[in-house]
Amino acid sequence: MNYRKEIEQFARWYIPITILSLLVSGLLTNYFKEVLSGELTMLQKSLTTVWLLYLVKYIDNLVVTFWLLFQAKKSGFNVFVWCAFGLITNLIAVVIYLLIHILNGISFNKQSERNAAELQTFPPSP
Repeated sequence: MNYRKEIEQFARWYIPITILSLLVSGLLTNYFKEVLSGELTMLQKSLTTVWLLYLVKYIDNLVVTFWLLFQAKKSGFNVFVWCAFGLITNLIAVVIYLLIHILNGISFNKQSERNAAELQTFPPSP
């Protein structure tokens, strides 16, 4: 796995979405002022406000979740666990995923080196 390429791919999605989320949340402040002062019923006002807030607030979590979904499929990890973890914890899930992936790679390389060393120490059988 090329970690640099994978992190760059993640950053290409995460950074613009996060910036867009911050900009939209600022613009929505004025929208909410208008909605709350309008002629809508209280239920309509609250539903509109809640859905827009959740969408804007958690869109970066969705980017993390989809990135972890594709990465977990590639690596053979449990897709459901990583998607749920990404949806709940956001960037912490990405950092933990990368650490686990790196540590698995290090342990695999050490095991391969041990196997190669064992093969070199034993003389071939006739």
